Amino acid sequence: MALADETLFERLQRGRPVRDPSLSIDRARLRRSIAANLERLLSSREGHAPAQPDYGMPDAGEVLHAWQGGPELVRKRLKQVIETYEPRLQDVKVLQVQDVAFGQTLRYALRAQLRGMPQENWAFELVVQPTGRLRILE
Repeated sequence: MALADETLFERLQRGRPVRDPSLSIDRARLRRSIAANLERLLSSREGHAPAQPDYGMPDAGEVLHAWQGGPELVRKRLKQVIETYEPRLQDVKVLQVQDVAFGQTLRYALRAQLRGMPQENWAFELVVQPTGRLRILE
């Protein structure tokens, strides 16, 4: 599988031919594209895409306030969703980077490799606010 530095949607929006991705990779563009896709994916609510009911995340605010072990449940779901719906990443690891008290922001570290390029290790910070809103920090 060739590594694309843009999603299909981004290539269609741009409307001009794409260079052969095997020739070179614009790493900055690829990183922005992956971060934007993760933001869309993780901001989507599970069950809102009829064709893919498991696309997106459960409401993090409800998970965190409803059950014991909420931060660990969120961590596991983040990993599962990223592995399923961001095909450009492999060997995904999601780690909680701080303990939190009730009502505080959760932070997770995302570590992954680019598919087909195991020497490319990338990291993002995922921030889940008490409201359930999720942001990606590069």
